[in-house]
Amino acid sequence: MSLFLRNAPREYGVWISDFLTPRGRPWAYPPGVMEMFPGYVFDVEYRTDRKEEAFKALVEMVERRFAVAERLMEAVQWDVFVLHEIGTDRVHHLFQKFWDPEHPLYAPGNPHEDKVPRLYRLVDELFGRLRRRLPRDVEILVVSDHGNQAQRGVLALNELLAEWGLLSFKSEPSGGVDVESVVDWGRTKVVAWGGYYARLFVNTVDRPRGVVSREEAEDLKRELRRRLRVLKAPWGYIHNAVYEPGELYRSVRGDFPDLMAYFDSLRVRPVQTVGYGSPWLEGNDRGPDDSLHSFNGFYAATWGDARKRDMHALDVARFLESVL
Repeated sequence: MSLFLRNAPREYGVWISDFLTPRGRPWAYPPGVMEMFPGYVFDVEYRTDRKEEAFKALVEMVERRFAVAERLMEAVQWDVFVLHEIGTDRVHHLFQKFWDPEHPLYAPGNPHEDKVPRLYRLVDELFGRLRRRLPRDVEILVVSDHGNQAQRGVLALNELLAEWGLLSFKSEPSGGVDVESVVDWGRTKVVAWGGYYARLFVNTVDRPRGVVSREEAEDLKRELRRRLRVLKAPWGYIHNAVYEPGELYRSVRGDFPDLMAYFDSLRVRPVQTVGYGSPWLEGNDRGPDDSLHSFNGFYAATWGDARKRDMHALDVARFLESVL
């Protein structure tokens, strides 16, 4: 068995870790695999204005990863072989606005307009070469964990919570600092984490430094759901989806958020930094990035029901179990 996967390598089969690998830690099993591929590249800098340099590094990473896959495919006896390629994600973060006509900053005829299709053609060519090495009876599944779309805007949600009187600072923040470094917990009722969606935590008394009773928390959540469902952005009103985790997940564990908010069908990125003087930012707070995830990913398989066009992400594991 040969698999590429996230996090630390497991001690069976052959494993190579991915872009989450901590620097200086073992990243393959058996350990000898690391010696086979010195200089293995896990990721590239993808939030940068050095676009040509980034694209060159991206191509080199993709070519090297497929070369590693070819070598392992020949060297190892395997039952299941999984190749995780992150390049198709990074090319969107780097070049979405240069390629996507739906991006608000798209300009036809720009010098980077061909970068996204060029990267996909490269992946297609390399996969075709890999496929020709496979035995005829091997079944193939191609699947993405998300889609990509143009970023329409960036929302500093904690600035909005501060405007609503739900979040207070120890001192006036500036320069886009993380909210947790400046929040005054003794006077704060709600704080938000960012990402592709927002996670809102009510500062309840059963949390460290909490000030909100459980009864007040329920009222707060209802009020937040009402206020967040429609927001006025610089370009017009956006409609948003707000849920409690239990409405989306089969089980919730740990210190889960009280609410999860998805802005403009994920076209607006919520960030957890503050100190801008306005909830609406001109760009991503972590560097140039014009792409956001979308709900619809992609899958294609050489087996299964050809008439079935759509599949929920939660069904993918059952789908695999049914054919392996």
